[in-house]
Amino acid sequence: MVAFKRLWTWHPANMGVINPCTTDGNINFENQCAIRMGVCLSKSGVLIGSFTGAKCYPGHKHNQSHILRAEELANWMKRQPKYFGNAEIKRNVRSSDYSDRTGIIFLKNFWGVGNQGDHIDLWNGSKMTRGAPEYFSSAQEVWFWEIS
Repeated sequence: MVAFKRLWTWHPANMGVINPCTTDGNINFENQCAIRMGVCLSKSGVLIGSFTGAKCYPGHKHNQSHILRAEELANWMKRQPKYFGNAEIKRNVRSSDYSDRTGIIFLKNFWGVGNQGDHIDLWNGSKMTRGAPEYFSSAQEVWFWEIS
């Protein structure tokens, strides 16, 4: 299983990189949470070659860790217990329910038109790398992989 400290170290947002997918200084995608997490996983030693969901366009000439959709990444992670363990899936929770626990968090259906937007990130027991604590209570479901 991957170590949380390693994930936190390699997450692009913790290195000041909010939009890792750019071309010639232009941001390629408005929402890059899945891209940041894909980069983090890859740099932390997680083999993501079996991920078959949407990735960055070949024309951007980025590596294949640029995963585009948070829910596709979360579904792939559910099938990778050797890296992440089992996901804990809950409804009607708050960020305080995860105090002092570390891991990967997927927040399903809480923003955008029809609340179809998702977020995937690291959780260090008190905050995400990007995102607000209110995301938890707004999400239809919260998936949590506890990682020490």
